Amino acid sequence: MPASPLDLLQKLTDELGFTALQWKLFEATYTDETQDLLRRAAPGFFQVVNLALQRDIFAALARLTDPAKTGPHENVSLNGLVDALAVSLPAGTDSRRVDEIRTRLAALQTKAEPIRAFRMKVGAHTDVEHGLGQRRVAKVSRAVVREVLADAAAVVEGVAGLLPGDRVRRPLDVRYQGGAERLLRLLKKAMADDTEPLANE
Repeated sequence: MPASPLDLLQKLTDELGFTALQWKLFEATYTDETQDLLRRAAPGFFQVVNLALQRDIFAALARLTDPAKTGPHENVSLNGLVDALAVSLPAGTDSRRVDEIRTRLAALQTKAEPIRAFRMKVGAHTDVEHGLGQRRVAKVSRAVVREVLADAAAVVEGVAGLLPGDRVRRPLDVRYQGGAERLLRLLKKAMADDTEPLANE
């Protein structure tokens, strides 16, 4: 049974909001200024968290930009959302507004290609050439991730503006308590008194 645009909008807004939260935590934790602190405190731990966050964020952004369908199965994706919107537009809606959203989504798909390549070649599937290091996927800059998040949010908010309801949620405005900044402050204080040498665990 095809999903309604309202159901897809709710799910995608939640997914995008959580991915934005993960990205905020990643960017706040892993900076040029924190490298030395993390290396002195628990390098192995923070390296694993770094890689785990990157993989999860890339996988989530790749899912968001999946096609509307894979074989007979409908995907919870931005393409699916826009397709669902197009066939159930509220009466009197100018269809050109949907065309504008599709244009933005097409630009997002292009920007997200390096992230999707990572998901397909490293994150979710590993072919021999990439798995054995004979070929590498292109690096994805932080600027690209920020742009993809911003463009995905613009698509979600554009769809929300065309559906019934009096409130457009802003998925990138997610807030949290006790985040990376507090952790880093506490870690810095702890390391000021630390005399224990690093050891393999």
